[in-house]
Amino acid sequence: MIPALGAVLATSTISAVLSLILLTAQLHTYYLDQSLLSARSLADSSAAVFILGSRDLAERVAGAVVTKTDVSGIAFFGPDGELLFEPFGDVTLPSPLTIEHRSDPYLTSETSANWYLIVPVDARQSGHAADAPATERLGYLGIAVPKQPLHQMLLLVTLITGAVSILVCFPVLAWLNRRIRRMVWAITTLSDAVQRIDPARPSTSLPSCDGPRELVLINHAFTGLLKAIQRHQGSLEALVELRTQELREARDAALRTAQFRAQFMAMLSHEMKTPLNAIYGFAQSIADDLVFSDDGPAATRTRNILLNARKLTDLVTQILEIARMEEAKTELQLEAVNVTEIVRQATDALKPLAEANRNHVSIRCPEKLNAVLDPQKFERLLMNLGTNACKFTECGQIRIEVTLDDDHFEVAVIDSGIGIDPADQELIFEPFRQVDMSHKRRYPGTGLGLAISRHYCDIMGGRLTVSSTPGQGSTFTVRLPRRVDQIAAAARSESGTRLAVAATIQNGDLPDSRMVHRTRSAAAE
Repeated sequence: MIPALGAVLATSTISAVLSLILLTAQLHTYYLDQSLLSARSLADSSAAVFILGSRDLAERVAGAVVTKTDVSGIAFFGPDGELLFEPFGDVTLPSPLTIEHRSDPYLTSETSANWYLIVPVDARQSGHAADAPATERLGYLGIAVPKQPLHQMLLLVTLITGAVSILVCFPVLAWLNRRIRRMVWAITTLSDAVQRIDPARPSTSLPSCDGPRELVLINHAFTGLLKAIQRHQGSLEALVELRTQELREARDAALRTAQFRAQFMAMLSHEMKTPLNAIYGFAQSIADDLVFSDDGPAATRTRNILLNARKLTDLVTQILEIARMEEAKTELQLEAVNVTEIVRQATDALKPLAEANRNHVSIRCPEKLNAVLDPQKFERLLMNLGTNACKFTECGQIRIEVTLDDDHFEVAVIDSGIGIDPADQELIFEPFRQVDMSHKRRYPGTGLGLAISRHYCDIMGGRLTVSSTPGQGSTFTVRLPRRVDQIAAAARSESGTRLAVAATIQNGDLPDSRMVHRTRSAAAE
Protein backbone atom coordinates (compact mmCIF):
# COMPACT_ATOMS: atom_id res chain seq x y z
CA MET A 1 0.00 0.00 0.00
CA ILE A 2 2.76 2.46 0.92
CA PRO A 3 4.52 2.09 -2.48
CA ALA A 4 1.19 2.76 -4.24
CA LEU A 5 0.56 5.93 -2.25
CA GLY A 6 4.16 6.98 -2.79
CA ALA A 7 3.72 6.54 -6.53
CA VAL A 8 0.56 8.67 -6.50
CA LEU A 9 2.26 11.37 -4.42
CA ALA A 10 5.34 11.37 -6.66
CA THR A 11 3.15 11.66 -9.76
CA SER A 12 1.25 14.60 -8.28
CA THR A 13 4.48 16.31 -7.26
CA ILE A 14 6.01 15.88 -10.71
CA SER A 15 2.86 17.25 -12.33
CA ALA A 16 2.90 20.33 -10.04
CA VAL A 17 6.59 20.96 -10.71
CA LEU A 18 6.12 20.70 -14.46
CA SER A 19 3.15 23.06 -14.30
CA LEU A 20 5.19 25.52 -12.24
CA ILE A 21 8.08 25.40 -14.71
CA LEU A 22 5.72 26.04 -17.62
CA LEU A 23 4.05 28.93 -15.78
CA THR A 24 7.45 30.41 -14.89
CA ALA A 25 8.45 30.43 -18.55
CA GLN A 26 5.19 32.09 -19.53
CA LEU A 27 5.55 34.75 -16.81
CA HIS A 28 9.14 35.40 -17.86
CA THR A 29 8.02 35.98 -21.44
CA TYR A 30 5.11 38.16 -20.37
CA TYR A 31 7.19 40.49 -18.13
CA LEU A 32 9.92 40.76 -20.75
CA ASP A 33 7.38 41.71 -23.43
CA GLN A 34 5.86 44.32 -21.09
CA SER A 35 9.32 45.75 -20.41
CA LEU A 36 10.04 46.01 -24.14
CA LEU A 37 6.74 47.85 -24.69
CA SER A 38 7.56 50.27 -21.86
CA ALA A 39 11.03 50.81 -23.34
CA ARG A 40 9.48 51.83 -26.69
CA SER A 41 7.52 54.65 -24.95
CA LEU A 42 10.70 55.84 -23.25
CA ALA A 43 12.27 56.48 -26.65
CA ASP A 44 9.73 59.26 -27.33
CA SER A 45 10.50 61.12 -24.08
CA SER A 46 14.28 60.91 -24.54
CA ALA A 47 14.58 62.01 -28.21
CA ALA A 48 15.25 65.63 -27.17
CA VAL A 49 18.29 64.53 -25.19
CA PHE A 50 19.91 63.16 -28.37
CA ILE A 51 18.96 66.21 -30.44
CA LEU A 52 20.19 68.81 -27.95
CA GLY A 53 23.00 66.72 -26.47
CA SER A 54 22.33 68.25 -23.02
CA ARG A 55 23.52 66.36 -19.98
CA ASP A 56 21.20 68.29 -17.68
CA LEU A 57 18.25 67.34 -19.79
CA ALA A 58 19.47 63.73 -19.83
CA GLU A 59 19.74 63.76 -16.03
CA ARG A 60 16.20 65.15 -15.63
CA VAL A 61 14.80 62.57 -18.07
CA ALA A 62 16.68 59.71 -16.38
CA GLY A 63 15.55 60.84 -12.92
CA ALA A 64 11.93 60.99 -14.03
CA VAL A 65 12.17 57.56 -15.72
CA VAL A 66 13.83 55.87 -12.71
CA THR A 67 11.37 57.43 -10.28
CA LYS A 68 8.12 56.78 -12.14
CA THR A 69 8.76 53.45 -13.91
CA ASP A 70 10.18 49.99 -13.13
CA VAL A 71 13.59 50.97 -14.44
CA SER A 72 16.66 50.78 -12.21
CA GLY A 73 19.11 52.49 -14.58
CA ILE A 74 19.44 54.23 -17.97
CA ALA A 75 22.33 55.06 -20.31
CA PHE A 76 22.47 57.16 -23.52
CA PHE A 77 24.51 55.94 -26.52
CA GLY A 78 25.23 57.62 -29.81
CA PRO A 79 24.35 56.27 -33.24
CA ASP A 80 27.64 54.34 -33.36
CA GLY A 81 27.23 52.90 -29.87
CA GLU A 82 29.50 55.37 -28.04
CA LEU A 83 28.48 56.35 -24.53
CA LEU A 84 27.25 59.98 -24.50
CA PHE A 85 26.92 60.49 -20.72
CA GLU A 86 27.73 58.57 -17.59
CA PRO A 87 25.00 55.98 -16.87
CA PHE A 88 22.25 56.99 -14.51
CA GLY A 89 21.29 54.36 -11.87
CA ASP A 90 22.18 50.63 -11.89
CA VAL A 91 23.01 49.82 -15.48
CA THR A 92 26.06 47.94 -16.71
CA LEU A 93 26.53 47.92 -20.49
CA PRO A 94 29.74 47.77 -22.56
CA SER A 95 30.99 50.92 -24.27
CA PRO A 96 31.16 51.25 -27.18
CA LEU A 97 27.95 49.29 -27.49
CA THR A 98 27.73 46.47 -30.02
CA ILE A 99 24.88 47.59 -32.22
CA GLU A 100 22.35 45.34 -33.88
CA HIS A 101 20.64 47.23 -36.67
CA ARG A 102 17.10 46.65 -35.49
CA SER A 103 14.21 49.09 -35.27
CA ASP A 104 12.52 47.51 -32.24
CA PRO A 105 13.75 47.29 -28.63
CA TYR A 106 15.57 44.05 -27.85
CA LEU A 107 17.17 42.20 -24.95
CA THR A 108 20.95 42.37 -25.08
CA SER A 109 21.76 40.52 -21.83
CA GLU A 110 20.36 39.60 -18.45
CA THR A 111 21.41 38.64 -14.95
CA SER A 112 19.57 37.09 -12.06
CA ALA A 113 18.47 40.61 -10.97
CA ASN A 114 18.01 42.63 -14.21
CA TRP A 115 17.17 42.59 -17.90
CA TYR A 116 19.35 44.86 -20.05
CA LEU A 117 17.44 46.29 -23.02
CA ILE A 118 18.59 48.31 -26.03
CA VAL A 119 16.00 50.81 -27.40
CA PRO A 120 16.68 52.50 -30.81
CA VAL A 121 15.76 56.26 -30.91
CA ASP A 122 14.89 57.57 -34.40
CA ALA A 123 14.42 61.13 -35.64
CA ARG A 124 10.78 60.55 -36.63
CA GLN A 125 9.97 59.58 -33.09
CA SER A 126 11.07 63.03 -31.76
CA GLY A 127 8.48 65.10 -33.59
CA HIS A 128 11.09 67.86 -34.27
CA ALA A 129 12.27 66.50 -37.58
CA ALA A 130 9.23 65.34 -39.42
CA ASP A 131 10.95 65.69 -42.78
CA ALA A 132 13.92 63.58 -41.65
CA PRO A 133 14.46 60.23 -43.29
CA ALA A 134 12.68 57.31 -41.60
CA THR A 135 15.96 55.51 -41.10
CA GLU A 136 17.81 58.35 -39.38
CA ARG A 137 19.02 57.01 -36.06
CA LEU A 138 19.63 59.51 -33.24
CA GLY A 139 21.07 57.00 -30.79
CA TYR A 140 20.20 54.24 -28.35
CA LEU A 141 18.89 53.96 -24.84
CA GLY A 142 20.37 51.29 -22.56
CA ILE A 143 17.78 50.38 -19.94
CA ALA A 144 18.15 48.11 -16.89
CA VAL A 145 14.78 46.58 -15.92
CA PRO A 146 14.74 44.79 -12.51
CA LYS A 147 13.31 41.27 -12.25
CA GLN A 148 11.95 41.81 -8.76
CA PRO A 149 8.29 42.01 -9.89
CA LEU A 150 8.77 38.71 -11.75
CA HIS A 151 10.31 37.08 -8.69
CA GLN A 152 7.47 38.30 -6.50
CA MET A 153 4.90 36.97 -8.93
CA LEU A 154 6.71 33.60 -9.13
CA LEU A 155 6.77 33.34 -5.36
CA LEU A 156 3.07 34.11 -5.21
CA VAL A 157 2.31 31.57 -7.94
CA THR A 158 4.46 28.95 -6.18
CA LEU A 159 2.64 29.49 -2.92
CA ILE A 160 -0.75 29.31 -4.60
CA THR A 161 0.24 26.19 -6.57
CA GLY A 162 1.56 24.48 -3.46
CA ALA A 163 -1.56 25.33 -1.48
CA VAL A 164 -3.84 24.09 -4.25
CA SER A 165 -1.79 20.90 -4.60
CA ILE A 166 -1.99 20.25 -0.88
CA LEU A 167 -5.72 20.93 -0.79
CA VAL A 168 -6.29 18.61 -3.75
CA CYS A 169 -3.72 15.86 -3.07
CA PHE A 170 -4.52 15.14 0.55
CA PRO A 171 -8.22 14.33 -0.01
CA VAL A 172 -7.27 12.25 -3.06
CA LEU A 173 -4.55 10.45 -1.08
CA ALA A 174 -6.95 9.83 1.78
CA TRP A 175 -9.51 8.38 -0.63
CA LEU A 176 -6.90 6.24 -2.35
CA ASN A 177 -5.56 5.10 1.01
CA ARG A 178 -9.00 3.93 2.05
CA ARG A 179 -9.58 2.14 -1.26
CA ILE A 180 -6.17 0.50 -1.27
CA ARG A 181 -6.48 -0.57 2.37
CA ARG A 182 -9.80 -2.16 1.61
CA MET A 183 -8.40 -3.92 -1.44
CA VAL A 184 -5.28 -5.11 0.42
CA TRP A 185 -7.40 -6.42 3.28
CA ALA A 186 -9.61 -8.34 0.88
CA ILE A 187 -6.59 -9.81 -1.00
CA THR A 188 -4.87 -10.76 2.28
CA THR A 189 -8.01 -12.44 3.57
CA LEU A 190 -8.43 -14.37 0.33
CA SER A 191 -4.74 -15.35 0.27
CA ASP A 192 -4.80 -16.58 3.89
CA ALA A 193 -7.92 -18.61 3.22
CA VAL A 194 -6.37 -20.22 0.13
CA GLN A 195 -3.15 -21.05 2.03
CA ARG A 196 -5.15 -22.72 4.81
CA ILE A 197 -6.78 -25.08 2.35
CA ASP A 198 -5.77 -28.70 2.96
CA PRO A 199 -4.82 -30.26 -0.41
CA ALA A 200 -6.08 -33.62 0.81
CA ARG A 201 -9.42 -32.28 2.06
CA PRO A 202 -10.17 -28.90 0.49
CA SER A 203 -13.13 -26.98 1.95
CA THR A 204 -16.08 -26.22 -0.26
CA SER A 205 -16.11 -22.45 0.30
CA LEU A 206 -13.97 -19.46 1.20
CA PRO A 207 -14.78 -16.68 3.70
CA SER A 208 -16.96 -13.91 2.34
CA CYS A 209 -14.99 -11.09 0.71
CA ASP A 210 -16.17 -7.52 1.36
CA GLY A 211 -14.00 -5.78 -1.18
CA PRO A 212 -14.03 -4.48 -4.73
CA ARG A 213 -16.32 -6.19 -7.19
CA GLU A 214 -13.42 -7.86 -8.98
CA LEU A 215 -12.18 -9.50 -5.78
CA VAL A 216 -15.70 -10.64 -4.92
CA LEU A 217 -15.89 -12.32 -8.34
CA ILE A 218 -12.49 -13.95 -7.76
CA ASN A 219 -13.74 -15.24 -4.39
CA HIS A 220 -16.82 -16.77 -6.03
CA ALA A 221 -14.64 -18.31 -8.77
CA PHE A 222 -12.31 -19.88 -6.18
CA THR A 223 -15.28 -21.24 -4.25
CA GLY A 224 -16.67 -22.84 -7.40
CA LEU A 225 -13.27 -24.28 -8.24
CA LEU A 226 -12.94 -25.79 -4.76
CA LYS A 227 -16.35 -27.42 -5.04
CA ALA A 228 -15.41 -28.90 -8.41
CA ILE A 229 -12.09 -30.13 -7.01
CA GLN A 230 -13.82 -31.78 -4.06
CA ARG A 231 -16.30 -33.54 -6.33
CA HIS A 232 -13.52 -34.66 -8.62
CA GLN A 233 -11.38 -35.75 -5.66
CA GLY A 234 -14.18 -37.91 -4.34
CA SER A 235 -14.56 -39.67 -7.68
CA LEU A 236 -10.78 -40.03 -7.98
CA GLU A 237 -10.48 -41.58 -4.53
CA ALA A 238 -13.14 -44.12 -5.38
CA LEU A 239 -11.46 -44.86 -8.70
CA VAL A 240 -8.01 -45.14 -7.08
CA GLU A 241 -9.36 -47.49 -4.44
CA LEU A 242 -10.93 -49.64 -7.13
CA ARG A 243 -7.76 -49.71 -9.24
CA THR A 244 -5.64 -50.39 -6.14
CA GLN A 245 -7.79 -53.37 -5.26
CA GLU A 246 -7.54 -54.64 -8.81
CA LEU A 247 -3.77 -54.20 -8.84
CA ARG A 248 -3.48 -55.89 -5.45
CA GLU A 249 -5.46 -58.86 -6.71
CA ALA A 250 -3.43 -58.97 -9.93
CA ARG A 251 -0.18 -58.80 -7.93
CA ASP A 252 -1.27 -61.61 -5.63
CA ALA A 253 -2.31 -63.68 -8.61
CA ALA A 254 1.01 -63.02 -10.35
CA LEU A 255 2.94 -63.94 -7.20
CA ARG A 256 0.97 -67.15 -6.83
CA THR A 257 1.50 -67.91 -10.51
CA ALA A 258 5.22 -67.24 -10.24
CA GLN A 259 5.44 -69.42 -7.13
CA PHE A 260 3.51 -72.24 -8.77
CA ARG A 261 5.62 -71.88 -11.92
CA ALA A 262 8.85 -72.03 -9.96
CA GLN A 263 7.64 -75.04 -8.01
CA PHE A 264 6.46 -76.71 -11.18
CA MET A 265 9.76 -76.02 -12.96
CA ALA A 266 11.73 -77.39 -10.03
CA MET A 267 9.55 -80.48 -9.82
CA LEU A 268 9.62 -80.99 -13.59
CA SER A 269 13.39 -80.59 -13.68
CA HIS A 270 13.84 -83.16 -10.94
CA GLU A 271 11.42 -85.53 -12.66
CA MET A 272 13.21 -85.10 -16.01
CA LYS A 273 16.71 -85.55 -14.63
CA THR A 274 15.98 -89.06 -13.36
CA PRO A 275 15.05 -90.58 -16.76
CA LEU A 276 17.71 -88.49 -18.48
CA ASN A 277 20.36 -89.86 -16.17
CA ALA A 278 19.08 -93.37 -16.88
CA ILE A 279 19.18 -92.75 -20.64
CA TYR A 280 22.66 -91.31 -20.36
CA GLY A 281 23.80 -94.25 -18.22
CA PHE A 282 22.40 -96.88 -20.57
CA ALA A 283 23.81 -95.07 -23.62
CA GLN A 284 27.22 -94.86 -21.95
CA SER A 285 27.05 -98.59 -21.20
CA ILE A 286 26.19 -99.39 -24.80
CA ALA A 287 29.00 -97.13 -25.99
CA ASP A 288 31.44 -98.97 -23.75
CA ASP A 289 30.27 -102.31 -25.18
CA LEU A 290 30.73 -101.02 -28.74
CA VAL A 291 34.27 -99.86 -28.20
CA PHE A 292 35.70 -103.10 -29.48
CA SER A 293 32.85 -103.78 -31.91
CA ASP A 294 32.98 -103.43 -35.66
CA ASP A 295 29.50 -101.92 -35.77
CA GLY A 296 30.48 -98.36 -36.68
CA PRO A 297 26.93 -97.01 -37.33
CA ALA A 298 25.75 -98.25 -33.95
CA ALA A 299 28.68 -96.55 -32.21
CA THR A 300 27.91 -93.28 -34.02
CA ARG A 301 24.24 -93.41 -33.02
CA THR A 302 25.22 -94.14 -29.44
CA ARG A 303 27.54 -91.12 -29.35
CA ASN A 304 24.71 -88.95 -30.70
CA ILE A 305 22.47 -90.23 -27.93
CA LEU A 306 25.12 -89.37 -25.35
CA LEU A 307 25.68 -85.91 -26.81
CA ASN A 308 22.00 -84.98 -26.91
CA ALA A 309 21.36 -86.50 -23.50
CA ARG A 310 24.15 -84.32 -22.12
CA LYS A 311 22.68 -81.20 -23.79
CA LEU A 312 19.24 -81.98 -22.43
CA THR A 313 20.66 -82.61 -18.96
CA ASP A 314 22.46 -79.26 -19.03
CA LEU A 315 19.26 -77.52 -20.13
CA VAL A 316 17.27 -79.10 -17.30
CA THR A 317 20.03 -78.11 -14.87
CA GLN A 318 19.84 -74.49 -16.04
CA ILE A 319 16.07 -74.40 -15.67
CA LEU A 320 16.36 -75.86 -12.18
CA GLU A 321 18.97 -73.23 -11.26
CA ILE A 322 16.73 -70.40 -12.54
CA ALA A 323 13.93 -71.73 -10.34
CA ARG A 324 16.29 -71.70 -7.37
CA MET A 325 17.34 -68.14 -8.23
CA GLU A 326 13.74 -66.95 -8.25
CA GLU A 327 13.10 -68.54 -4.85
CA ALA A 328 16.49 -67.32 -3.49
CA LYS A 329 17.50 -70.85 -2.59
CA THR A 330 20.86 -71.01 -4.32
CA GLU A 331 23.41 -72.69 -2.03
CA LEU A 332 27.14 -72.09 -1.83
CA GLN A 333 29.59 -74.92 -1.16
CA LEU A 334 32.74 -73.04 -0.19
CA GLU A 335 36.09 -74.75 -0.52
CA ALA A 336 39.73 -73.75 -0.49
CA VAL A 337 40.77 -74.38 -4.10
CA ASN A 338 43.42 -73.58 -6.67
CA VAL A 339 41.78 -71.19 -9.16
CA THR A 340 44.46 -71.85 -11.77
CA GLU A 341 43.63 -75.57 -11.81
CA ILE A 342 39.91 -74.91 -12.31
CA VAL A 343 40.61 -72.45 -15.14
CA ARG A 344 42.90 -74.96 -16.91
CA GLN A 345 40.31 -77.73 -16.61
CA ALA A 346 37.61 -75.48 -18.04
CA THR A 347 39.92 -74.46 -20.90
CA ASP A 348 40.63 -78.09 -21.77
CA ALA A 349 36.88 -78.80 -21.81
CA LEU A 350 36.31 -75.88 -24.20
CA LYS A 351 38.89 -76.90 -26.78
CA PRO A 352 36.62 -79.35 -28.68
CA LEU A 353 33.94 -76.64 -28.99
CA ALA A 354 36.55 -74.14 -30.15
CA GLU A 355 37.99 -76.51 -32.74
CA ALA A 356 34.49 -77.13 -34.15
CA ASN A 357 34.42 -73.45 -35.24
CA ARG A 358 38.15 -73.41 -36.10
CA ASN A 359 39.03 -71.19 -33.12
CA HIS A 360 42.29 -71.12 -31.19
CA VAL A 361 42.09 -71.11 -27.38
CA SER A 362 44.91 -69.74 -25.24
CA ILE A 363 45.28 -69.23 -21.49
CA ARG A 364 47.40 -66.94 -19.35
CA CYS A 365 47.31 -67.33 -15.59
CA PRO A 366 49.65 -67.60 -12.58
CA GLU A 367 51.06 -70.97 -11.63
CA LYS A 368 48.96 -71.09 -8.48
CA LEU A 369 46.17 -68.92 -7.19
CA ASN A 370 44.45 -70.11 -4.01
CA ALA A 371 41.00 -68.90 -3.02
CA VAL A 372 37.94 -69.88 -0.98
CA LEU A 373 34.86 -70.13 -3.20
CA ASP A 374 32.32 -72.55 -4.66
CA PRO A 375 34.37 -74.49 -7.24
CA GLN A 376 31.38 -76.00 -9.05
CA LYS A 377 29.66 -72.66 -9.58
CA PHE A 378 32.94 -70.99 -10.52
CA GLU A 379 33.65 -73.69 -13.10
CA ARG A 380 30.08 -73.50 -14.36
CA LEU A 381 30.20 -69.75 -14.97
CA LEU A 382 33.59 -70.17 -16.75
CA MET A 383 32.07 -72.84 -18.96
CA ASN A 384 29.08 -70.62 -19.75
CA LEU A 385 31.32 -67.72 -20.76
CA GLY A 386 33.70 -69.95 -22.71
CA THR A 387 30.86 -71.75 -24.50
CA ASN A 388 29.40 -68.42 -25.63
CA ALA A 389 32.82 -67.28 -26.85
CA CYS A 390 33.24 -70.47 -28.91
CA LYS A 391 29.69 -70.26 -30.25
CA PHE A 392 29.85 -66.63 -31.45
CA THR A 393 33.41 -66.77 -32.83
CA GLU A 394 34.51 -68.42 -36.07
CA CYS A 395 38.12 -68.77 -37.20
CA GLY A 396 39.21 -66.46 -34.42
CA GLN A 397 41.01 -66.22 -31.10
CA ILE A 398 39.70 -66.98 -27.60
CA ARG A 399 41.86 -65.97 -24.65
CA ILE A 400 41.35 -66.64 -20.96
CA GLU A 401 43.43 -64.38 -18.72
CA VAL A 402 43.66 -64.54 -14.91
CA THR A 403 45.07 -61.62 -12.91
CA LEU A 404 45.48 -61.00 -9.19
CA ASP A 405 44.42 -57.71 -7.58
CA ASP A 406 45.17 -57.65 -3.81
CA ASP A 407 42.37 -59.57 -2.13
CA HIS A 408 40.46 -60.08 -5.42
CA PHE A 409 41.22 -61.83 -8.68
CA GLU A 410 39.82 -61.39 -12.19
CA VAL A 411 39.18 -63.84 -14.99
CA ALA A 412 38.68 -62.30 -18.46
CA VAL A 413 37.24 -64.34 -21.34
CA ILE A 414 38.20 -62.50 -24.54
CA ASP A 415 37.02 -63.44 -28.03
CA SER A 416 37.24 -61.95 -31.52
CA GLY A 417 33.67 -62.83 -32.45
CA ILE A 418 30.67 -60.87 -33.67
CA GLY A 419 30.53 -58.57 -30.64
CA ILE A 420 27.50 -57.07 -28.88
CA ASP A 421 25.75 -53.78 -29.53
CA PRO A 422 26.01 -51.37 -26.55
CA ALA A 423 22.21 -51.21 -26.29
CA ASP A 424 22.07 -54.99 -25.74
CA GLN A 425 24.95 -55.37 -23.29
CA GLU A 426 22.71 -55.29 -20.20
CA LEU A 427 19.78 -57.16 -21.73
CA ILE A 428 21.85 -60.31 -22.30
CA PHE A 429 22.10 -60.82 -18.51
CA GLU A 430 18.32 -61.13 -18.15
CA PRO A 431 16.89 -64.68 -18.01
CA PHE A 432 15.64 -66.07 -21.35
CA ARG A 433 16.92 -62.98 -23.20
CA GLN A 434 19.08 -63.13 -26.31
CA VAL A 435 20.14 -60.49 -28.82
CA ASP A 436 18.30 -62.39 -31.57
CA MET A 437 14.96 -63.67 -30.23
CA SER A 438 13.55 -64.78 -33.61
CA HIS A 439 12.72 -68.42 -34.42
CA LYS A 440 15.21 -68.35 -37.31
CA ARG A 441 18.14 -67.17 -35.23
CA ARG A 442 21.54 -68.38 -36.31
CA TYR A 443 22.92 -69.14 -32.84
CA PRO A 444 20.90 -71.57 -30.67
CA GLY A 445 20.56 -71.34 -26.91
CA THR A 446 18.13 -70.68 -24.06
CA GLY A 447 19.47 -67.34 -22.87
CA LEU A 448 20.02 -68.63 -19.33
CA GLY A 449 23.80 -69.03 -19.16
CA LEU A 450 24.73 -65.37 -18.63
CA ALA A 451 21.90 -64.78 -16.13
CA ILE A 452 23.06 -67.76 -14.07
CA SER A 453 26.72 -66.68 -14.34
CA ARG A 454 25.97 -63.17 -13.07
CA HIS A 455 23.91 -64.64 -10.25
CA TYR A 456 26.79 -66.86 -9.22
CA CYS A 457 29.14 -63.86 -9.19
CA ASP A 458 26.69 -61.82 -7.13
CA ILE A 459 26.16 -64.40 -4.39
CA MET A 460 29.94 -64.91 -4.12
CA GLY A 461 30.48 -61.18 -3.58
CA GLY A 462 31.82 -60.40 -7.06
CA ARG A 463 30.57 -59.02 -10.32
CA LEU A 464 30.38 -59.93 -13.99
CA THR A 465 30.82 -57.19 -16.62
CA VAL A 466 31.06 -57.06 -20.39
CA SER A 467 32.90 -54.80 -22.79
CA SER A 468 32.21 -55.29 -26.48
CA THR A 469 32.40 -53.65 -29.89
CA PRO A 470 30.23 -55.02 -32.71
CA GLY A 471 32.37 -56.80 -35.28
CA GLN A 472 35.49 -56.79 -33.08
CA GLY A 473 34.69 -59.18 -30.26
CA SER A 474 33.71 -59.19 -26.57
CA THR A 475 35.40 -59.33 -23.18
CA PHE A 476 33.56 -60.80 -20.20
CA THR A 477 35.32 -60.10 -16.89
CA VAL A 478 34.64 -62.02 -13.68
CA ARG A 479 35.87 -60.27 -10.51
CA LEU A 480 35.69 -62.32 -7.29
CA PRO A 481 37.14 -61.99 -3.78
CA ARG A 482 39.75 -64.56 -2.77
CA ARG A 483 37.89 -65.14 0.49
CA VAL A 484 34.23 -65.63 -0.39
CA ASP A 485 33.70 -67.09 3.10
CA GLN A 486 34.47 -63.70 4.66
CA ILE A 487 32.10 -61.91 2.28
CA ALA A 488 29.35 -64.41 3.13
CA ALA A 489 30.06 -64.00 6.85
CA ALA A 490 29.78 -60.20 6.57
CA ALA A 491 26.51 -60.50 4.65
CA ARG A 492 25.08 -62.82 7.26
CA SER A 493 26.30 -60.56 10.07
CA GLU A 494 24.38 -57.65 8.54
CA SER A 495 21.24 -59.80 8.26
CA GLY A 496 21.56 -61.01 11.88
CA THR A 497 22.41 -64.64 11.02
CA ARG A 498 25.50 -66.40 12.41
CA LEU A 499 27.97 -68.18 10.13
CA ALA A 500 30.71 -70.52 11.33
CA VAL A 501 34.02 -70.16 9.44
CA ALA A 502 36.86 -72.67 9.94
CA ALA A 503 39.76 -71.17 11.88
CA THR A 504 42.31 -73.02 9.73
CA ILE A 505 41.60 -70.74 6.75
CA GLN A 506 44.02 -67.81 7.22
CA ASN A 507 44.37 -64.54 5.36
CA GLY A 508 47.77 -65.58 3.99
CA ASP A 509 48.40 -68.66 1.88
CA LEU A 510 45.21 -70.62 1.50
CA PRO A 511 45.55 -74.36 2.16
CA ASP A 512 44.98 -76.86 -0.56
CA SER A 513 42.98 -79.15 1.72
CA ARG A 514 39.32 -79.02 0.80
CA MET A 515 37.16 -77.67 3.61
CA VAL A 516 33.46 -77.62 2.81
CA HIS A 517 31.10 -75.00 4.24
CA ARG A 518 27.48 -75.19 3.22
CA THR A 519 25.61 -71.93 3.44
CA ARG A 520 22.80 -70.16 1.73
CA SER A 521 23.34 -66.92 -0.17
CA ALA A 522 22.73 -63.63 1.63
CA ALA A 523 19.78 -63.02 -0.67
CA ALA A 524 18.05 -66.09 0.75
CA GLU A 525 18.08 -64.56 4.20
